[in-house]
Amino acid sequence: MDQKSLPSFKVKLVDPDIYYPAKRSMIFYNWGFNLAFAIGIGTSMSGFSNIAMLHFAIGIAFSIIFFRNFRRMKSAHSGLFLEMDREVLRICNDSGEVVENIPLSEIDNLSIPDEDQMPHNSLKAEWKELIHGARPNYVSFNHGEEKRELHFEWESSYMMRQLSKVVDLWHSSRIKTTVRG
Repeated sequence: MDQKSLPSFKVKLVDPDIYYPAKRSMIFYNWGFNLAFAIGIGTSMSGFSNIAMLHFAIGIAFSIIFFRNFRRMKSAHSGLFLEMDREVLRICNDSGEVVENIPLSEIDNLSIPDEDQMPHNSLKAEWKELIHGARPNYVSFNHGEEKRELHFEWESSYMMRQLSKVVDLWHSSRIKTTVRG
């Protein structure tokens, strides 16, 4: 198997202090928007046009706040990406230049998130995230004397599968990892 066909994992690194609160708010505003419009449609069919208009106005307000919060969540992207493959963790900037190269041989206590459902794929998971807060996704490890956590954003289920493939490569290469639940 040549090097290009080996799986790799690449994700956006985020600022956890901005990203997780904004992500939790996204769910709240999305549900508020949907609820206001559903009630507005229901009451407009019942003949309560003033109440329906109020619910539509609330829905529009929720959508405006939702998009502002969406921009806040996107601003949490640090401009850096984490790339992981069979031998190394790389931190790259937006233009693809390597900012930091960390060989797996120099890493201890490598910990990765498990393949949890992406919250926007399940109402139950979304509700849990709304009540308990956004579940942090990060890779943690010790590099020398320094303990590091690199927080990232799951953008797709494909990313989860790619991470799983990279971890399988690590296990076949006898690289120890811990999967956090």
